[in-house]
Amino acid sequence: MIQVLQILEHFHNRFMHLVFFYWCRNGAGTRLEWR
Repeated sequence: MIQVLQILEHFHNRFMHLVFFYWCRNGAGTRLEWR
């Protein structure tokens, strides 16, 4: 069970990192254009 939680946490961190990177490229870029 602990291994499963570690795997889920690892994928969650990976997923959040990808979302943050994608948001920085698109969301932040569009926000800079709005200013």
